[in-house]
Amino acid sequence: MDMQAYLLLGSDIRGNIEAASYYFSRDADSKIAADNLMLTQGWRRFNWAQPMRKIASAPKFPPEFDGHLVGATVTYAKGQQPVTGAKAYLSVPGTKTQFYASMTDEEGKAYFDIRDYYGKNELVVQTEALSDSNYRIDIADPFSDRYSAKPILPFNIDRGQAKTILDHSVAVQTINAYMNDSLTRFDLPLLDSNPFYGRYTKRYLLDDYIRFSTMEEVLREYVPEVGLKRTAGQLRLRISDWDQLKYLEGEPLLLLDGVPVTHKQILGYDPIKVKKLEVVTNRYISGKFVFDGIASFSSYAGNMPEFVFDPKTVILDYEGLQVEREFYAPVYETESQKSSRLPDFRNLLTWQPDLHTDAAGKTKANFYTSDKAGKYVGIIHGIDASGNAATEVFNIQVIK
Repeated sequence: MDMQAYLLLGSDIRGNIEAASYYFSRDADSKIAADNLMLTQGWRRFNWAQPMRKIASAPKFPPEFDGHLVGATVTYAKGQQPVTGAKAYLSVPGTKTQFYASMTDEEGKAYFDIRDYYGKNELVVQTEALSDSNYRIDIADPFSDRYSAKPILPFNIDRGQAKTILDHSVAVQTINAYMNDSLTRFDLPLLDSNPFYGRYTKRYLLDDYIRFSTMEEVLREYVPEVGLKRTAGQLRLRISDWDQLKYLEGEPLLLLDGVPVTHKQILGYDPIKVKKLEVVTNRYISGKFVFDGIASFSSYAGNMPEFVFDPKTVILDYEGLQVEREFYAPVYETESQKSSRLPDFRNLLTWQPDLHTDAAGKTKANFYTSDKAGKYVGIIHGIDASGNAATEVFNIQVIK
Protein backbone atom coordinates (compact mmCIF):
# COMPACT_ATOMS: atom_id res chain seq x y z
CA MET A 1 0.00 0.00 0.00
CA ASP A 2 1.29 3.43 -0.97
CA MET A 3 1.66 5.53 2.21
CA GLN A 4 0.33 8.72 0.61
CA ALA A 5 -2.65 6.85 -0.83
CA TYR A 6 -3.45 5.36 2.55
CA LEU A 7 -3.16 8.60 4.54
CA LEU A 8 -5.20 10.67 2.09
CA LEU A 9 -7.57 8.07 0.67
CA GLY A 10 -7.55 4.50 1.95
CA SER A 11 -8.00 5.39 5.63
CA ASP A 12 -11.39 7.05 4.94
CA ILE A 13 -12.82 5.13 1.99
CA ARG A 14 -15.12 2.20 2.59
CA GLY A 15 -14.33 -1.11 0.95
CA ASN A 16 -11.30 -2.25 -1.00
CA ILE A 17 -9.61 0.16 -3.43
CA GLU A 18 -7.72 -1.35 -6.32
CA ALA A 19 -4.58 0.56 -7.33
CA ALA A 20 -5.15 3.37 -4.83
CA SER A 21 -1.89 5.06 -5.78
CA TYR A 22 -3.28 5.66 -9.29
CA TYR A 23 -5.53 8.46 -8.01
CA PHE A 24 -2.39 10.42 -6.99
CA SER A 25 -0.45 9.78 -10.16
CA ARG A 26 0.21 12.27 -12.94
CA ASP A 27 -2.10 10.48 -15.34
CA ALA A 28 -4.41 12.86 -17.20
CA ASP A 29 -7.55 11.03 -16.08
CA SER A 30 -6.54 10.47 -12.42
CA LYS A 31 -8.31 13.60 -11.12
CA ILE A 32 -11.55 12.74 -12.89
CA ALA A 33 -11.31 9.19 -11.55
CA ALA A 34 -10.79 10.55 -8.00
CA ASP A 35 -13.95 12.71 -8.33
CA ASN A 36 -15.93 9.66 -9.48
CA LEU A 37 -14.60 7.68 -6.55
CA MET A 38 -15.78 10.36 -4.13
CA LEU A 39 -19.23 10.31 -5.74
CA THR A 40 -19.55 6.56 -5.19
CA GLN A 41 -18.87 7.20 -1.48
CA GLY A 42 -21.69 9.74 -1.23
CA TRP A 43 -19.39 12.78 -0.93
CA ARG A 44 -21.36 15.19 -3.13
CA ARG A 45 -21.01 18.23 -0.90
CA PHE A 46 -19.12 19.34 2.17
CA ASN A 47 -21.07 19.34 5.44
CA TRP A 48 -20.40 22.66 7.18
CA ALA A 49 -22.57 21.93 10.23
CA GLN A 50 -19.88 20.29 12.37
CA PRO A 51 -16.96 22.70 11.74
CA MET A 52 -19.26 25.71 12.28
CA ARG A 53 -20.27 24.56 15.76
CA LYS A 54 -19.17 26.94 18.48
CA ILE A 55 -18.68 24.09 20.95
CA ALA A 56 -16.12 21.58 19.75
CA SER A 57 -16.90 17.95 20.51
CA ALA A 58 -14.39 16.18 22.73
CA PRO A 59 -12.53 13.29 21.13
CA LYS A 60 -13.56 9.78 22.10
CA PHE A 61 -9.95 8.92 22.93
CA PRO A 62 -7.82 11.85 24.16
CA PRO A 63 -4.31 12.09 22.71
CA GLU A 64 -1.49 10.64 24.79
CA PHE A 65 1.40 13.10 24.51
CA ASP A 66 3.55 12.17 27.52
CA GLY A 67 2.49 8.66 28.52
CA HIS A 68 -0.30 6.14 28.77
CA LEU A 69 -3.63 7.46 30.08
CA VAL A 70 -5.43 5.25 32.59
CA GLY A 71 -9.09 6.07 33.14
CA ALA A 72 -11.06 5.36 36.31
CA THR A 73 -14.67 5.96 37.33
CA VAL A 74 -15.62 6.63 40.95
CA THR A 75 -19.26 6.04 41.95
CA TYR A 76 -21.20 5.49 45.12
CA ALA A 77 -21.33 1.77 45.87
CA LYS A 78 -25.12 1.63 46.33
CA GLY A 79 -26.71 4.10 43.92
CA GLN A 80 -23.97 3.95 41.26
CA GLN A 81 -24.13 7.75 41.09
CA PRO A 82 -20.90 9.43 39.93
CA VAL A 83 -18.79 11.13 42.59
CA THR A 84 -17.64 14.65 41.67
CA GLY A 85 -14.43 16.11 43.07
CA ALA A 86 -13.15 12.89 44.66
CA LYS A 87 -9.40 12.62 45.11
CA ALA A 88 -8.12 9.44 43.51
CA TYR A 89 -4.61 7.98 43.62
CA LEU A 90 -2.91 5.48 41.35
CA SER A 91 0.38 3.75 42.16
CA VAL A 92 2.66 1.20 40.52
CA PRO A 93 4.31 -0.69 43.40
CA GLY A 94 7.99 -1.33 42.89
CA THR A 95 11.51 -0.17 43.60
CA LYS A 96 10.84 3.01 41.60
CA THR A 97 8.28 5.25 43.28
CA GLN A 98 5.44 5.84 40.80
CA PHE A 99 2.53 7.79 42.21
CA TYR A 100 -0.18 9.74 40.35
CA ALA A 101 -3.06 11.85 41.65
CA SER A 102 -6.23 12.94 39.90
CA MET A 103 -9.63 14.42 40.73
CA THR A 104 -12.92 13.17 39.32
CA ASP A 105 -15.02 15.33 37.01
CA GLU A 106 -18.82 15.71 36.86
CA GLU A 107 -19.15 12.20 35.43
CA GLY A 108 -17.01 10.71 38.17
CA LYS A 109 -14.13 10.07 35.78
CA ALA A 110 -10.47 10.53 36.66
CA TYR A 111 -7.48 10.22 34.35
CA PHE A 112 -3.92 9.35 35.27
CA ASP A 113 -1.09 10.25 32.90
CA ILE A 114 1.32 7.37 33.57
CA ARG A 115 4.82 7.72 32.20
CA ASP A 116 7.40 5.02 31.56
CA TYR A 117 4.84 2.27 32.06
CA TYR A 118 5.67 -0.79 29.96
CA GLY A 119 4.39 -4.36 29.92
CA LYS A 120 2.02 -5.93 32.42
CA ASN A 121 2.29 -4.64 35.97
CA GLU A 122 0.18 -4.38 39.08
CA LEU A 123 -1.75 -1.16 39.69
CA VAL A 124 -3.15 0.02 43.01
CA VAL A 125 -6.01 2.55 42.74
CA GLN A 126 -7.75 4.12 45.73
CA THR A 127 -9.48 7.27 46.88
CA GLU A 128 -8.27 9.56 49.63
CA ALA A 129 -8.38 7.89 53.03
CA LEU A 130 -10.19 10.88 54.51
CA SER A 131 -13.01 10.59 51.96
CA ASP A 132 -16.19 8.54 52.10
CA SER A 133 -15.30 4.84 52.15
CA ASN A 134 -18.54 3.97 50.35
CA TYR A 135 -16.95 4.50 46.93
CA ARG A 136 -16.63 2.07 44.07
CA ILE A 137 -13.73 2.36 41.61
CA ASP A 138 -13.86 0.92 38.09
CA ILE A 139 -10.83 0.98 35.78
CA ALA A 140 -11.43 1.58 32.07
CA ASP A 141 -10.32 -1.10 29.65
CA PRO A 142 -7.09 0.01 27.94
CA PHE A 143 -8.25 -1.57 24.67
CA SER A 144 -10.81 0.01 22.37
CA ASP A 145 -14.23 -1.61 22.03
CA ARG A 146 -14.76 -0.02 18.61
CA TYR A 147 -13.81 -2.01 15.54
CA SER A 148 -13.41 -1.17 11.90
CA ALA A 149 -16.56 -1.37 9.83
CA LYS A 150 -14.61 -2.49 6.78
CA PRO A 151 -15.39 -6.12 5.90
CA ILE A 152 -12.57 -8.64 6.01
CA LEU A 153 -11.80 -10.00 2.56
CA PRO A 154 -12.18 -13.76 2.14
CA PHE A 155 -8.96 -15.74 2.44
CA ASN A 156 -8.45 -17.71 -0.74
CA ILE A 157 -5.37 -19.83 -1.44
CA ASP A 158 -4.24 -20.33 -5.00
CA ARG A 159 -3.30 -23.99 -5.41
CA GLY A 160 -0.69 -22.92 -7.91
CA GLN A 161 1.23 -21.36 -5.02
CA ALA A 162 1.42 -24.61 -3.04
CA LYS A 163 5.18 -25.01 -3.48
CA THR A 164 5.85 -21.41 -2.50
CA ILE A 165 3.71 -21.77 0.64
CA LEU A 166 5.51 -25.01 1.54
CA ASP A 167 8.91 -23.35 1.10
CA HIS A 168 7.85 -20.49 3.36
CA SER A 169 6.57 -22.94 5.98
CA VAL A 170 9.88 -24.82 6.01
CA ALA A 171 11.76 -21.52 6.26
CA VAL A 172 9.71 -20.37 9.26
CA GLN A 173 10.22 -23.69 11.06
CA THR A 174 13.96 -23.52 10.39
CA ILE A 175 14.21 -19.97 11.72
CA ASN A 176 12.29 -20.90 14.88
CA ALA A 177 14.53 -23.93 15.42
CA TYR A 178 17.91 -22.21 15.00
CA MET A 179 17.21 -18.55 15.81
CA ASN A 180 14.49 -18.72 18.43
CA ASP A 181 16.55 -17.07 21.19
CA SER A 182 17.41 -14.15 18.92
CA LEU A 183 13.80 -13.65 17.82
CA THR A 184 12.58 -12.82 21.34
CA ARG A 185 14.85 -9.90 22.15
CA PHE A 186 13.36 -6.61 23.24
CA ASP A 187 14.82 -3.12 23.26
CA LEU A 188 14.24 -1.84 26.78
CA PRO A 189 13.84 1.94 26.88
CA LEU A 190 16.01 4.13 29.09
CA LEU A 191 13.85 5.03 32.08
CA ASP A 192 14.32 7.73 34.67
CA SER A 193 15.06 6.00 37.97
CA ASN A 194 14.32 9.09 40.09
CA PRO A 195 11.05 9.16 42.06
CA PHE A 196 8.28 11.52 41.03
CA TYR A 197 9.19 14.03 43.75
CA GLY A 198 12.76 14.39 42.51
CA ARG A 199 15.47 14.97 45.09
CA TYR A 200 14.78 13.96 48.67
CA THR A 201 15.80 16.09 51.66
CA LYS A 202 17.10 13.19 53.74
CA ARG A 203 17.44 9.46 53.16
CA TYR A 204 17.69 6.82 55.86
CA LEU A 205 18.96 3.30 55.14
CA LEU A 206 17.51 1.44 58.08
CA ASP A 207 20.19 -1.27 58.05
CA ASP A 208 22.72 1.39 59.04
CA TYR A 209 20.95 1.95 62.35
CA ILE A 210 19.82 -0.10 65.31
CA ARG A 211 16.75 -2.07 64.35
CA PHE A 212 13.63 -1.43 66.44
CA SER A 213 10.50 -3.55 66.61
CA THR A 214 8.01 -0.73 65.95
CA MET A 215 7.87 2.06 63.40
CA GLU A 216 7.15 4.57 66.16
CA GLU A 217 10.50 3.80 67.79
CA VAL A 218 12.31 4.15 64.46
CA LEU A 219 10.85 7.61 63.81
CA ARG A 220 11.39 8.87 67.35
CA GLU A 221 14.97 7.64 67.67
CA TYR A 222 16.71 8.80 64.50
CA VAL A 223 14.31 10.54 62.06
CA PRO A 224 14.01 14.12 63.35
CA GLU A 225 12.39 15.26 60.06
CA VAL A 226 9.27 13.24 60.92
CA GLY A 227 7.49 14.11 64.14
CA LEU A 228 4.67 12.29 65.90
CA LYS A 229 1.68 14.17 67.24
CA ARG A 230 -1.32 12.66 69.00
CA THR A 231 -4.61 13.99 67.68
CA ALA A 232 -8.00 12.68 68.89
CA GLY A 233 -6.23 9.82 70.57
CA GLN A 234 -4.32 8.71 67.44
CA LEU A 235 -0.69 9.23 66.50
CA ARG A 236 -0.15 11.16 63.29
CA LEU A 237 3.01 11.93 61.37
CA ARG A 238 4.10 15.51 60.76
CA ILE A 239 6.92 16.61 58.47
CA SER A 240 9.23 19.33 59.75
CA ASP A 241 10.18 22.39 57.72
CA TRP A 242 13.81 23.00 58.63
CA ASP A 243 13.87 26.39 56.89
CA GLN A 244 11.16 27.75 59.20
CA LEU A 245 12.08 25.52 62.17
CA LYS A 246 8.54 24.20 62.60
CA TYR A 247 6.35 21.27 61.67
CA LEU A 248 4.07 21.62 58.67
CA GLU A 249 0.43 21.66 59.78
CA GLY A 250 -1.14 20.10 56.68
CA GLU A 251 -1.51 16.45 55.75
CA PRO A 252 1.70 14.80 54.49
CA LEU A 253 1.91 12.21 51.74
CA LEU A 254 2.83 8.84 53.25
CA LEU A 255 3.95 6.19 50.78
CA LEU A 256 4.98 2.55 51.00
CA ASP A 257 6.60 1.41 47.74
CA GLY A 258 4.76 4.25 46.02
CA VAL A 259 1.31 3.39 47.44
CA PRO A 260 -0.41 5.97 49.69
CA VAL A 261 -0.97 4.64 53.21
CA THR A 262 -2.62 6.03 56.34
CA HIS A 263 -0.87 7.03 59.55
CA LYS A 264 -2.26 3.96 61.29
CA GLN A 265 -1.15 1.62 58.52
CA ILE A 266 2.47 2.82 58.39
CA LEU A 267 2.84 2.98 62.19
CA GLY A 268 1.54 -0.58 62.43
CA TYR A 269 3.83 -1.90 59.69
CA ASP A 270 6.84 -4.05 60.56
CA PRO A 271 9.97 -1.83 60.22
CA ILE A 272 12.16 -4.92 59.68
CA LYS A 273 10.61 -5.20 56.20
CA VAL A 274 11.52 -1.59 55.32
CA LYS A 275 14.83 -0.95 53.57
CA LYS A 276 14.90 2.84 53.37
CA LEU A 277 12.98 6.01 54.16
CA GLU A 278 13.18 9.18 52.06
CA VAL A 279 11.82 12.42 53.48
CA VAL A 280 10.90 15.59 51.58
CA THR A 281 10.56 18.47 54.05
CA ASN A 282 9.05 20.92 51.57
CA ARG A 283 5.45 21.39 50.52
CA TYR A 284 4.79 19.33 47.40
CA ILE A 285 2.23 20.65 44.89
CA SER A 286 0.88 18.69 41.94
CA GLY A 287 -2.02 20.37 40.16
CA LYS A 288 -4.85 20.73 42.68
CA PHE A 289 -3.09 18.51 45.21
CA VAL A 290 -1.02 19.96 48.04
CA PHE A 291 0.93 17.76 50.46
CA ASP A 292 2.82 19.13 53.44
CA GLY A 293 5.93 17.03 52.97
CA ILE A 294 6.50 13.45 51.84
CA ALA A 295 7.63 10.37 53.76
CA SER A 296 8.38 7.56 51.30
CA PHE A 297 9.06 4.11 52.79
CA SER A 298 10.50 1.36 50.57
CA SER A 299 10.70 -2.38 51.14
CA TYR A 300 13.57 -4.52 49.91
CA ALA A 301 11.80 -5.93 46.84
CA GLY A 302 9.25 -3.15 46.32
CA ASN A 303 6.33 -5.55 46.81
CA MET A 304 4.88 -4.34 50.15
CA PRO A 305 5.27 -7.74 51.93
CA GLU A 306 2.42 -8.67 54.29
CA PHE A 307 0.76 -5.27 53.91
CA VAL A 308 -3.00 -5.36 54.51
CA PHE A 309 -4.91 -3.17 52.03
CA ASP A 310 -8.22 -1.50 52.63
CA PRO A 311 -11.08 -3.63 51.18
CA LYS A 312 -12.12 -0.74 48.92
CA THR A 313 -8.69 -0.57 47.27
CA VAL A 314 -8.58 -1.80 43.67
CA ILE A 315 -5.58 -3.99 42.82
CA LEU A 316 -5.32 -5.34 39.29
CA ASP A 317 -2.93 -6.44 36.58
CA TYR A 318 -2.84 -3.81 33.86
CA GLU A 319 -1.37 -3.95 30.38
CA GLY A 320 0.79 -0.92 29.63
CA LEU A 321 2.80 0.04 26.58
CA GLN A 322 4.46 -2.78 24.71
CA VAL A 323 8.24 -2.95 24.77
CA GLU A 324 9.80 -2.54 21.34
CA ARG A 325 10.82 -5.87 19.87
CA GLU A 326 14.15 -6.00 18.07
CA PHE A 327 14.10 -7.11 14.47
CA TYR A 328 16.72 -9.83 14.27
CA ALA A 329 18.95 -10.11 11.23
CA PRO A 330 22.26 -12.04 11.27
CA VAL A 331 25.50 -10.20 10.63
CA TYR A 332 28.23 -11.73 8.46
CA GLU A 333 31.26 -9.52 8.99
CA THR A 334 33.94 -11.81 10.44
CA GLU A 335 35.28 -15.01 8.92
CA SER A 336 33.68 -17.14 11.62
CA GLN A 337 30.30 -15.55 10.92
CA LYS A 338 30.69 -16.07 7.19
CA SER A 339 31.64 -19.74 7.67
CA SER A 340 28.72 -20.44 10.03
CA ARG A 341 26.83 -23.61 9.13
CA LEU A 342 23.58 -22.48 10.72
CA PRO A 343 20.90 -22.24 8.02
CA ASP A 344 19.57 -18.78 7.24
CA PHE A 345 16.22 -19.13 5.48
CA ARG A 346 14.89 -15.63 6.08
CA ASN A 347 12.55 -14.26 3.44
CA LEU A 348 12.20 -10.89 5.18
CA LEU A 349 15.72 -9.52 4.99
CA THR A 350 15.44 -6.24 6.87
CA TRP A 351 13.04 -3.90 8.60
CA GLN A 352 14.41 -0.51 9.64
CA PRO A 353 11.70 1.87 10.89
CA ASP A 354 13.98 4.59 12.26
CA LEU A 355 15.99 5.80 9.28
CA HIS A 356 16.56 9.55 8.99
CA THR A 357 17.80 11.43 5.96
CA ASP A 358 20.47 14.12 6.05
CA ALA A 359 20.22 17.71 4.80
CA ALA A 360 20.53 16.44 1.23
CA GLY A 361 17.68 13.97 1.72
CA LYS A 362 19.94 10.91 1.63
CA THR A 363 20.60 8.01 4.00
CA LYS A 364 22.00 4.46 3.93
CA ALA A 365 20.47 1.14 4.97
CA ASN A 366 22.82 -1.82 5.40
CA PHE A 367 21.70 -5.45 5.66
CA TYR A 368 22.77 -8.97 4.71
CA THR A 369 20.86 -11.37 2.47
CA SER A 370 19.93 -14.89 3.52
CA ASP A 371 20.73 -18.30 2.05
CA LYS A 372 17.57 -18.24 -0.06
CA ALA A 373 18.27 -17.10 -3.58
CA GLY A 374 15.64 -15.36 -5.67
CA LYS A 375 13.99 -12.06 -6.38
CA TYR A 376 13.16 -9.77 -3.45
CA VAL A 377 10.90 -6.73 -3.41
CA GLY A 378 11.96 -3.69 -1.38
CA ILE A 379 9.49 -1.07 -0.18
CA ILE A 380 10.47 2.31 1.25
CA HIS A 381 7.88 4.45 3.03
CA GLY A 382 8.77 7.96 4.14
CA ILE A 383 7.13 10.99 5.67
CA ASP A 384 8.60 14.43 6.42
CA ALA A 385 7.93 16.92 9.18
CA SER A 386 5.17 18.58 7.12
CA GLY A 387 3.27 15.33 6.63
CA ASN A 388 4.23 14.80 3.00
CA ALA A 389 4.43 11.06 2.37
CA ALA A 390 6.07 9.02 -0.37
CA THR A 391 6.59 5.39 -1.31
CA GLU A 392 9.21 3.72 -3.50
CA VAL A 393 9.27 0.09 -4.65
CA PHE A 394 12.40 -1.61 -6.01
CA ASN A 395 13.67 -5.13 -6.73
CA ILE A 396 16.92 -6.93 -5.89
CA GLN A 397 18.15 -10.29 -7.14
CA VAL A 398 19.97 -12.65 -4.75
CA ILE A 399 22.06 -15.32 -6.44
CA LYS A 400 24.12 -18.12 -4.95
